[in-house]
Amino acid sequence: MGESLKILLIDADSMFRKIMEKYANEHKVHLDSFRSFDSINEQSQLNSYQLAVVEYDQEGETGYDVAVKLNELCRDLPVLLVSATNRPWQHGDLEINNIKALASKWIGYDKVFDILVKGAKGDFDQASLTQMEEFSPGEEERQKFHSWSEDGKITQIPHHHCYAAY
Repeated sequence: MGESLKILLIDADSMFRKIMEKYANEHKVHLDSFRSFDSINEQSQLNSYQLAVVEYDQEGETGYDVAVKLNELCRDLPVLLVSATNRPWQHGDLEINNIKALASKWIGYDKVFDILVKGAKGDFDQASLTQMEEFSPGEEERQKFHSWSEDGKITQIPHHHCYAAY
């Protein structure tokens, strides 16, 4: 699956980064993960990646802001915005041409990883750029919670619905 793919992940959620790193190791995909755009050591090496995956909710800025910076430094680097927050995606989030897709973490980590791999290969669902469809989960989906741990404290928020690119 890896086919010498190289993916950049920018997400403040250390749990999500660790999960994606685990999937990447299992599938022999090179994944470099960073907490923020400013923590990237070698910004001059951005052109070595096939895809940048950026969490929409960054500390102090949005994923769109980070995509703008990436576009300025490496115009050919496609960006996939991801979010664990239920949100209607704004048309303005698609105004720069390096944002190729939007995905919700609620679709499942395995599916998010599959989207990362497809995106690194240049395979994007173009319909997702103009049409984000809301779906209503079944009763079993309504019972799910999004959990994360930070500084030993576990936090949970209920999952009601999401907007997903695929």
